[in-house]
Amino acid sequence: MVSILNSVLHANTATSALIAVGNSQLTIALSTLVDNNTGTSMVLDFGGNTHDWRASLMYGAPGSVLLSAPFGTTLSTDCLIGHENASVLGNGGDVFVDDDPGFENRGSANFRLRADSGAVDVCSYNEPSGIVLDLEGNLRPVDLPNPNVAGAFDVGAFERRPSAMFANGFE
Repeated sequence: MVSILNSVLHANTATSALIAVGNSQLTIALSTLVDNNTGTSMVLDFGGNTHDWRASLMYGAPGSVLLSAPFGTTLSTDCLIGHENASVLGNGGDVFVDDDPGFENRGSANFRLRADSGAVDVCSYNEPSGIVLDLEGNLRPVDLPNPNVAGAFDVGAFERRPSAMFANGFE
C-alpha cells in the first residue's frame, strides 16, 4: 500500500510519476501532482490494483493521461480535478476537468491556490486518516464565505487562507 497524503509531487522525470505493480493499493489524498515529466501517463498501472484518489489536483503535460491501466484496475475518485478525465472513466473514476487549476504561480512552482481558483471550497471531504493541517501547517478546512461551492475543503495540498485584510471576518 502506498499513500500520498497532503503532498506535492512536482518536476519528476520518469516513465510515470507513479507506478502500480502487483495487487497493490495507491491512495492519493489532499495532494497536488503537477508538471511531472512523465511521458504518456502520470500513473502507470500494470493491472489488478486498487486506486483511491480524493481531493487532489493532477496536472500533466498536454496529451498525457492521468491513468494508464488495463482491465482489472479499480479506481474510486472523489473531488478530483485534473487536466483530463477520459483515461479514468473506464476504471470507475471521474475527474472534473479544468485547464487552469488556479495556482498562484505555476511557473515558479507556487502551487497555493489563487482566490479565483475553482479548487477553493469545493469538497465536503471526510479523510479517514484525520488530516487537519495543509502542507504548510495551516488548519484544514477553512470555510471561506466565497465561493463555498460544495464544502469547506480546498482541493490539493494547500488550503486557501483568508486575505489578511479580512482575516477577522469583518469587511
